[in-house]
Amino acid sequence: MKLAIRILPLLLLAAIAHAAQTAQPASPPKQANTGSHFIVSLLQNAAKANSGNICLCPYSAAETITLLAPGASPQTHLELETALGDLSPLIKAGKADSLYIESANRLYLDSRLPISPTYTTQLPGSSVTGIDFRNNPEQARTSINQWVETATHGLIGELLAPGQISPETTLAAINAFYIKDRWDNEFDEQYTTDAPFTLTDGTTKQVPAMHLQTALPCTITPEYSAVALPFVPKPIKGTHSLRPGAGMIFILPPEGMTIDTFVQSLTAGKLTAIRRSLSSTPETSSIRTMLLSLPKFQMASETNLIPILKNMGLKAAFSPDHGFPRITTAHPPLPLDSFIQKCSIRIDEQGTEGAASTAMVATMGIRDGGSDDPVPFTINRPFVWLIVPSIDLAPLYSDHLPEQHNHPVFIGMVKEPHFPVTTSPKNKPGRTTSTAHKSQKLSEPPHPKRIKMINVPMNTKDCDIPWGPGLELGTPLPPLPPH
Repeated sequence: MKLAIRILPLLLLAAIAHAAQTAQPASPPKQANTGSHFIVSLLQNAAKANSGNICLCPYSAAETITLLAPGASPQTHLELETALGDLSPLIKAGKADSLYIESANRLYLDSRLPISPTYTTQLPGSSVTGIDFRNNPEQARTSINQWVETATHGLIGELLAPGQISPETTLAAINAFYIKDRWDNEFDEQYTTDAPFTLTDGTTKQVPAMHLQTALPCTITPEYSAVALPFVPKPIKGTHSLRPGAGMIFILPPEGMTIDTFVQSLTAGKLTAIRRSLSSTPETSSIRTMLLSLPKFQMASETNLIPILKNMGLKAAFSPDHGFPRITTAHPPLPLDSFIQKCSIRIDEQGTEGAASTAMVATMGIRDGGSDDPVPFTINRPFVWLIVPSIDLAPLYSDHLPEQHNHPVFIGMVKEPHFPVTTSPKNKPGRTTSTAHKSQKLSEPPHPKRIKMINVPMNTKDCDIPWGPGLELGTPLPPLPPH
């Protein structure tokens, strides 16, 4: 009797992404832009399929793929190497201690399916737990969703919809990633005013825009304009020093070029060159005194990663003749028939908070420098954004994250900024999140609002960082079950 087997690897990118070192014994091919090509391809293919805002977590996608890689068939493994290259540098970027992140992997396995010892030896010891998909699929779905919601501090609610877990489901592999950080220079809320933003069709709308005058890495060229907004420096382990570097980068296309054309013109080399132009060396500096105007925005997006990966050359993973048969000792093909990523990001005066989740579903048997004068930098049209473990690709610190590991953990595109306008429980009473100061004019340049530095442990699960309204830390993650 045939047993329909469904595997559900769920990659949750919101606060938890523990890199399972699951590389195959074979050495991956050397590529000039390891990790960067994968990131740019994700953005470009998502932009082709989506006409609105985009939020992606390349780290989450890479982590999920790496989690399943030890179970790949020879052909699937070959395509993972040749099409995607070495993803380990991208995964190392997601572990950088210059970012406040939480990460973990969890693998749920139905007792009907004997897992391969060879596969489990390449997973963290406590990442596999048994669950009864056959007799209690709805209870299993609820349990997984609750873990995901806790792991992402509530940013990802119901990851698995009703019916997505059935008695035939046998495996749910979950990776979760969550990030939360504060600006090194916070925006003063009294200067947040409504400002015009030009949409892709040429029309304008009023959006809440934050304003800040301070020294920032900035580059303005005929081909692009870019500015970097650093997060608070983090303590360096074993020292009393602080590690600068992590932050967000905002990239504007040149006047007259649409954001879609600009994104499709990007290459891994061009993205690296843009980031390098924001770096400082002993001879040159990109730091300028800026008068920055940045829209507040909050977005959530969903991306089907199957056509993206197929366009990149990964096809055997979706073939009933290949798939991932080495996950179990029974060796069913387990081809993927679903690979979706959900992502959420919020940018406001205090900082940024983001999460993502990726779900992979497989079913057996289915065959289908500077001037003293402030330089105006107004982000008032569609733009690309990145969250990076280090803004500087030419670091002055010997223990800094190497450039080959300094990849964006989040990347996205904003065509139309959205931000909730109603008061939420997370905000201070009586204050709305966008239009409370819309009638106030910016009569004088805003002054930088410095953040009081605090000594925090590197593991943010065990600390309490003070946040502004709407950015409270969530509860600690539940412990993984024993093996």
